[in-house]
Amino acid sequence: MRKDFIITVLFLLTGTMIFAGPEKIRIADDLYLEKISDNVWIHISEMDVPPWGKVAANGLVVKEKGFAVIIDTPWNDQQSEKLDTWIRENWGIPVKTVIGCHYHGDCLGGLGYFKGKGADSYSL
Repeated sequence: MRKDFIITVLFLLTGTMIFAGPEKIRIADDLYLEKISDNVWIHISEMDVPPWGKVAANGLVVKEKGFAVIIDTPWNDQQSEKLDTWIRENWGIPVKTVIGCHYHGDCLGGLGYFKGKGADSYSL
């Protein structure tokens, strides 16, 4: 194959991926999901944090066979409940496990909600 043809094809494929972007699902005004793969999604939650204003935080939702794992919760229990409700209604599975990567509110702010629903939690 000619080098210019290969470069053109790669350019078109890259441009398509950039402009198409990831699949996004808005759950609420301050909470949405972005698809990474069929079984892994980024959850993004937003919170007003003075003096910085609206601050986004993210974590992961991993779909397993029959349950979901949350890695870092949204900012608070209300956002965590919305995420959990969306997972149950759309995927038909419960959140079984929560993994916290650090101790700030943008990581564990919703842990109380998930613990109240019976999820196991792990962190260092």
